[in-house]
Amino acid sequence: MLFFATLMEDYKKIVPAIANQHSYPGSVYVKHAMEYIAYHYREKIKINELADYIGVNRSYLTSSFKKAIGCSPQEYLVNLRMEKAREMLRNTDMQINAVAAAVGYQDQLAFSKIFKQHFGTSPKAYREMGEELQLVSEKGKYTSKKM
Repeated sequence: MLFFATLMEDYKKIVPAIANQHSYPGSVYVKHAMEYIAYHYREKIKINELADYIGVNRSYLTSSFKKAIGCSPQEYLVNLRMEKAREMLRNTDMQINAVAAAVGYQDQLAFSKIFKQHFGTSPKAYREMGEELQLVSEKGKYTSKKM
């Protein structure tokens, strides 16, 4: 009995160390989803179809995303699109409707509204400001610094 008790104590010490070496299992699905989104962000992406493509259900993918990176797949997609749009507005002379289309928005009004929610200013005003805006946690609040 003493032998088994010692064996159990040793096992309890080893198991947490082994568990910490492996990443959260859902993170594999999150990684695949992020890669898919990065490649297809210009297209219309439905989260149900993304989950089906990866081979999991939508709620599992969403909860895995939130656990792994702190946001839903939809929020991740929108954030990626807004960062790409910001880069295009800063680095190109593309018209705003062309930037909107290039990041997956066919409706320029919808694009402008979401851009303003993220950065606190319209795409046109952002381009004219010549400043890089930094997103902060509260909606409509931002800080800026000269480029």
